[in-house]
Amino acid sequence: MKRHFVLILILLWCTRIHAQFEKMAIREISSEMESDLVNDTNNSYVRIMLCGDILHTAKQMEYAKGPSASFNYRLWFRNIKPLFFFSDFVIANLRTSFAGEPYDNIYNYSAPSDFLGELSYSGFNVLMLANKQNIHSERYFTEKSINKIDLMGFYKVGNYMSPNEKKTNYPLVLEKKDIRIAFLNYSVDTSKLDPSDRSFNKFILDSVTKDILQAKKMLADFIVLYMDNGSNTENKMALYANLFSLGVHVIVGTSSNNGFTTADVLTYSGGEKKILVDNIGAINADVNTRETNKTAVIEIILRRNKLSKQTNMHDMGFIPIWTLMDPNRYSVLPISNIEEGYVKNIGLNFMQYSKMKMAL
Repeated sequence: MKRHFVLILILLWCTRIHAQFEKMAIREISSEMESDLVNDTNNSYVRIMLCGDILHTAKQMEYAKGPSASFNYRLWFRNIKPLFFFSDFVIANLRTSFAGEPYDNIYNYSAPSDFLGELSYSGFNVLMLANKQNIHSERYFTEKSINKIDLMGFYKVGNYMSPNEKKTNYPLVLEKKDIRIAFLNYSVDTSKLDPSDRSFNKFILDSVTKDILQAKKMLADFIVLYMDNGSNTENKMALYANLFSLGVHVIVGTSSNNGFTTADVLTYSGGEKKILVDNIGAINADVNTRETNKTAVIEIILRRNKLSKQTNMHDMGFIPIWTLMDPNRYSVLPISNIEEGYVKNIGLNFMQYSKMKMAL
């Protein structure tokens, strides 16, 4: 009994330390669902969260600047961090680099190392790097950025220190609870690339086909593919259909031009479901317009039957996201949790609330 009392005191102390997180605590229904999955002795489950672009532009940096040239990002993702508590893998398309100073001058998309630390703290653990904001004309700066990502312990996909590292580590196949997930990442926009660079994943259909086959040889149960389309809009649907037929289960399209556009859950022969997100948008928008400030986190739960060894998609859902930007605040918000009262004391005015509703 005394031991239980001590544990309660510790929990109360932790609750006070993390009071802000507790106010927006994970919904009881989510906890109950997690309990059901844990108590299922016949199956094992893996939860993945697919997010859009992570941005860090000169405009956004103004929100993070503190005294004495310091940076503070703690408010940026604190309201969506609880969404990732139960997740095994949280994936996002990193549309910035960490090449060093000057951040908003020579390297327009470069971010301070503090931002990388905040991404790790917030729960992101798999970063997609195949986009033109992740490379520089000087390969040294790209390698400097990748080295920081490696030191922080992130899994990375799409851009590597060398062709040899790419050959060794791609496709990325991660295993959790006997479920193996392959992560693929490509860029259609190669305008900033040296044509001879073999360290970066350019979208070439023959190469992609070989990568998918290699993922299958590595016994991947589930294949997720992020594709940075740039300004390309031609023949996308035919291309997506081809990738699905090759064995991809989820395609997440990214582009620096727009917010969330469309998403479809497709049913194939035998009842197998596949997910197509044409453009997912930025998880932390930098422009507060109706077209750009909207995205969603796609939550997927995979189930593996311990007896038959079969893996399938157990459940999935979309979590709408909107970014609050006013003169003094910048914060990524889960729309439904605000409406349902699980995230409180946000202090949205009428215009901000209306914009958030339009995004939803």
